[in-house]
Amino acid sequence: MQADGGRYPAIAVPPPVRQGIRPVRGRTLYDFGWGLLSLAACAFVLSRLLALPQQYFADVLGLYLLLAALVLWFLPADQPPPGIGAANRITLLRATLILPVAALTVQPAPDAPLAIWWIAGICAVALALDGVDGAIARRSGEETR
Repeated sequence: MQADGGRYPAIAVPPPVRQGIRPVRGRTLYDFGWGLLSLAACAFVLSRLLALPQQYFADVLGLYLLLAALVLWFLPADQPPPGIGAANRITLLRATLILPVAALTVQPAPDAPLAIWWIAGICAVALALDGVDGAIARRSGEETR
């Protein structure tokens, strides 16, 4: 078939390859699955050190699900694959370290000095990772507004 009344041959243009929301969100869900493992490990250690009730795990899980929902809601549709990127994965790791500490705000204050040092250590690691994720984002060209 000829385009333009037969003067020019019709060119079959393939549809553009679209990365779309599904592959990006699928990889992001995978990342959040790994984040859930590190969250559970950190929450487990804190719950054993402080002898916390089961409600603590529900609080931590609720905070994590809220975080995941917010990230997925505000994830740009044009986010390049794979998923959220290396720097944001480090930020997710930081969140999985801090959320169990944040959930302690509704628990009784810890008495054990070991628990306080453990909490301070977790916060120090999360703070150190704050500099790491920025450096990786700049180095890999993944920095965002």
